[in-house]
Amino acid sequence: MKIQEITKRTAFAVQQLDHATISSTDVDATVRFYEDVIGLRNGQRPYAPPGAWLYLGEKPVVHVVTSDNSALLSADVEKQLARSQEQAPGVDHIAFAMSGYHRFVANLRERHVPYEEASRPHIQQHQVFVRDPSGITIECVFDLAETR
Repeated sequence: MKIQEITKRTAFAVQQLDHATISSTDVDATVRFYEDVIGLRNGQRPYAPPGAWLYLGEKPVVHVVTSDNSALLSADVEKQLARSQEQAPGVDHIAFAMSGYHRFVANLRERHVPYEEASRPHIQQHQVFVRDPSGITIECVFDLAETR
């Protein structure tokens, strides 16, 4: 279904994924991973709670927060978050469309970052999977032709 068809049917449409927020017990290690392994840039974070915003160009695409934000939340918000965490199955993975496959894999090897790969010829993609310091799977998607 095309975006125009969805918009006509619903009067609204998702334009793009804005960002992902990762809760981490080690914000510094998580930031280093996304900078050094994925290639994002740590940038301005306009408000609390403690953490970091990681940028792709001028856009903050990954927000990292400390797992211990409970002291910063009101009781009502804390209850709502606790209830949603009990009900929600969680994030399976985050995917980034990328380029520079050979340099990316060399960087993983240099940093001793374990990874797995999968080619998907039917969709012309090659995927590289790594885990961030919080255990979240990161899928790095490359054009299949670039991997040859």
